[in-house]
Amino acid sequence: MRSDGSTTNSRLSDLDRALATRIREARISKGLTQSALADEIGVTYQQYQKYESGQNRITAARLFRLARALDLPISRFFSLDERGRAPPAVDQDDCLIVAACRSLPPEFVKAFRDLVTVMARSG
Repeated sequence: MRSDGSTTNSRLSDLDRALATRIREARISKGLTQSALADEIGVTYQQYQKYESGQNRITAARLFRLARALDLPISRFFSLDERGRAPPAVDQDDCLIVAACRSLPPEFVKAFRDLVTVMARSG
């Protein structure tokens, strides 16, 4: 394995795959479709799908446009642990919960957060 996490058999490194996962999570949490985000950053749906699935690397300029379209700091895509690895990705259920919460009134979100906090402490 190379220092960037890639192997000689693979063009994409672990970081490339983690980046693809984080892009997908951010899109879902914002409630956007792949088509809508592709249009926003000026690529075809098929090209965007390759970015999100980790089949193709994404350029710095395209990542910058993605961050702007998602209203996120570009650093959001590069959180690393002390060993230089991306922390475990949030799963799809987590993303769906966040997306659902965005459509609720603030008082419901607070009640839901309080409920989940109590459940986590007791469980």
